[in-house]
Amino acid sequence: MYLKKPFLRRMLACAALIVSVCGAVRAALRAAAALFRVRPRRAAAVRALACAALAAACLALSGCAVREMSSLRAFSKPYLGEYDCVYAECGGVDLLEDLREVVLSLGEDGTFTVTAHPKQGEAHTATGRYEFEESSGVLTFHCGKGSRAVVQRCLLEGGTFTFVQNVAGMRLFARFSRR
Repeated sequence: MYLKKPFLRRMLACAALIVSVCGAVRAALRAAAALFRVRPRRAAAVRALACAALAAACLALSGCAVREMSSLRAFSKPYLGEYDCVYAECGGVDLLEDLREVVLSLGEDGTFTVTAHPKQGEAHTATGRYEFEESSGVLTFHCGKGSRAVVQRCLLEGGTFTFVQNVAGMRLFARFSRR
């Protein structure tokens, strides 16, 4: 799951690049030391300095905007991923009775997708956009357009949140838990 995050893939690619380049730099430094008969301690210091400079360059080019991030939590985005609907009720009726599963996916681009898989038939999908407030831990979902637009705020605690909305005069409760 962690390799689905682009910044982690970039970091792994940078680490592989650092290892391969450090090997080449080490071989080049050994050749230079042999040519100029540099003392071993000085060659080790030059190697270490070259590897540190290369690592700093790779980290700078990895695409992480550290200045724009308010904390490590904003960097890791722990709220991203898939959530299973573990409880759904509307007007006293269990909505999960006729469904195999309901999955809500939060994407990195600020969009979400809800997919309901009935026990028989085709899956139904709905999309929208969401925002996450790091300081309060609140997920805000935006669904629909114009006069039918719905904005719902949910508190994300311990990998679960509860969606509460009025639908046709009845109260809809849906609890989602992280997969």
